[in-house]
Amino acid sequence: MTIAYPGGRPSMIDLIANRVPEVRVHVRQRPIPAELVAGNYQEDRAFRARFQQWMNALWTQKDADLARMLHDAG
Repeated sequence: MTIAYPGGRPSMIDLIANRVPEVRVHVRQRPIPAELVAGNYQEDRAFRARFQQWMNALWTQKDADLARMLHDAG
């Protein structure tokens, strides 16, 4: 899930007081690759590297989604 606040990052008080004029949410369901379902993250370096590579790709896509969501707001 990616949440964007086009008006800027609100404070907790802004959220509670309903002072956030716009919130954009993008939800994407992604399957976990079969090769990452079972593995030993702590002891298997190759597995850990594959897992981290997959997670880093997710974060890269999330950053792109967020940039797009904020750009579309302008």
